Amino acid sequence: MNSRTSTIQDWARGVTRVVVFSGAGISTDSGIPDFRGPQGAWTLNPGLQARHTYRAFLAEPGLRVSYWQSRAESPAWDAEPNAGHLAVVALAEAGIDTVVVTQNTDGLHQRAGTPADRVFELHGTMHVTQCVSCDYRAPTTDILKRIAQGEEAPPCPVCGGILKTASTMFGQTMNPGTFAGAEDAVTSCDLVLAVGTTLMVEPAGSMCATAVRAGARLVIINRDPTPYDGIASALIRDPIADALPVVVEQIKAASAAERAPGAPGAPGAAGASGTAGRAAEDSAVGAELAALRNSARERGLGLPAQAVDAAVVTALLCGAADESAALEVLGHIEALKEAGLRSRAAAWLRDAYPPEAAGDAAPYWDQRLPDARGEELIVALVTSRFLLKMHMESTHEQDVRSLTVLARAAQTRPAVNAVLTELISLLPGLSPAAVGAALTGGYPEPLAEALMTLVKNAALPAELLDEIPRGTTVLGDFPVLLAESLVSAYEHRAQTENGRKGLTKTLIELAHRLADTGRASEALGAARRAVTQAAQLADPGDCVERAATALSRAETALGGAGNTAQN
Repeated sequence: MNSRTSTIQDWARGVTRVVVFSGAGISTDSGIPDFRGPQGAWTLNPGLQARHTYRAFLAEPGLRVSYWQSRAESPAWDAEPNAGHLAVVALAEAGIDTVVVTQNTDGLHQRAGTPADRVFELHGTMHVTQCVSCDYRAPTTDILKRIAQGEEAPPCPVCGGILKTASTMFGQTMNPGTFAGAEDAVTSCDLVLAVGTTLMVEPAGSMCATAVRAGARLVIINRDPTPYDGIASALIRDPIADALPVVVEQIKAASAAERAPGAPGAPGAAGASGTAGRAAEDSAVGAELAALRNSARERGLGLPAQAVDAAVVTALLCGAADESAALEVLGHIEALKEAGLRSRAAAWLRDAYPPEAAGDAAPYWDQRLPDARGEELIVALVTSRFLLKMHMESTHEQDVRSLTVLARAAQTRPAVNAVLTELISLLPGLSPAAVGAALTGGYPEPLAEALMTLVKNAALPAELLDEIPRGTTVLGDFPVLLAESLVSAYEHRAQTENGRKGLTKTLIELAHRLADTGRASEALGAARRAVTQAAQLADPGDCVERAATALSRAETALGGAGNTAQN
């Protein structure tokens, strides 16, 4: 595709709402290096990314010193917006409803003239500093002055805690409100311009797939290929500062042509219920939705189509053991905030999806997993934002059921797999339900994958490991990764007796989990450490005996592995 031709491109037609999804590449012409390009920080120093985690930042004073040194030396403080940032402003000034969703923390979109309330900073901002322990917030420039005066890693002036900029590190959860606002923008726009991003960082990257599923077109402006090139309407490899102004002119020209007197309706326009929605209406899924909407009207519910769809998907995903659970989980739907209407909607869904058993003992909604048509409805309509809101209202039992349904769909649909991973990353509190669904639901692989992504980026409670029976392998390496993260946490508390005891217990657990997965040599190393730690405890309790058991098991496993290798 040559974006420089005078012919208006099809993807530019009918556009009234645009999301500019920007990454580090849009700021390189302002003198700020990217991360994954040829001269990017992660490319030149691969080990740096692995250490650039929130957990390491909190644990290592030396890392905090280098963190603040790099902040003080960042070229972003002297950077000016470039032609790419200014092109985004020009798009809005031309009357196109424009929202920026950015992975950058440099603030250059706002400095170029995009209003702050039209910018969703997924990874936060470097211009504000906050304390990790209290509510202290200040301009980062105030902290840089302290660094210039000789403080290497300035503590919080209120509580003495650790300071960091309000930007998201690996292992930190994105702000749920910011993510929800961004997802609302990409699910209600006509066009997403993905600019200067590899789309490799999740869950942000998969927003492009979310937008396309909702009916938007996608144009990717990036030097290198991305995982989402296959669903893009156009791929532009030209330099961003050259390409983005041309793309903006294309959209402006198409808009002007469509506003001209006598101009026909815009061909190919697609909004929140655009091309993808029309395609769905022509399918079996669309026919099912139409029938359900008619049924709701006949019951006098007076709900908009989107609210009907949301209620149906909620019932299909969650089920409900009783009326109370049904009414509670429907509370996430804005149109059903009124209690009487919500009760009528819950009763309508009971008739639409009656429980298999009859009588008072029957569940309120059908507890069976959705059939193939029901699963297709879920796939067509579900988004991360929808799930995030729904799971704020659901019970633990409904969480397990919903995750089981999503895991079944994710086995054959990569897009659902990405949504599932996003959901668990945004709501780490769902991890016990995810474990339960993986152990009992029959579709463990997608859940194990999502949990492994989560544990690499977030601190999970030690109690979660207790919910996974030893010897189970359906969760893959997740129990090992969780145990390793707990060992790491206790190592930083090992100066106290409780910390040493916690470390001993988690080393014992790690040894068993490694043995479960056949990693006998590593299990032996963990068990030996556990034995050493147990011997040093002032009040070991049963730790010495348990450590000896773990050591015996690891030695037996290693001996068995050696015999197998010899045979």
